[in-house]
Amino acid sequence: LCEKCLQEPLEAEYYGAPGSPVPRFSNYSTEEFRRAALLGKVFVVSDAMRGAEFAGWSCEKMATEFPEAKMRREYDWEKNGKDHNLQRLGDQKWITTTEQGEEASDRLKQDQSTPPFAPFYWG
Repeated sequence: LCEKCLQEPLEAEYYGAPGSPVPRFSNYSTEEFRRAALLGKVFVVSDAMRGAEFAGWSCEKMATEFPEAKMRREYDWEKNGKDHNLQRLGDQKWITTTEQGEEASDRLKQDQSTPPFAPFYWG
């Protein structure tokens, strides 16, 4: 391959340095969202649930409506190394329990604004 072919930028150049502000958008069209998502960069759509049936639902409401649904805690490779969906939504302890993700202290040393708690993924 040639020297300039398929060159990738440094992570900090592409994604921004640790602690850089996350871009926030609203009123995104489907096409604008698709283009942004395909870049693979972090961004927030502040009104993504506007007009959706779930808009305004609390965690408690989700747990009540979907008690048998399961999700998993991210960055939890010691307890759930195979990323199985083990947490039932109906078991509402997950709503108030905060648990640090694996290597949270190392990530916090690199970037003080990094959230130390492991989020849940339901999908």
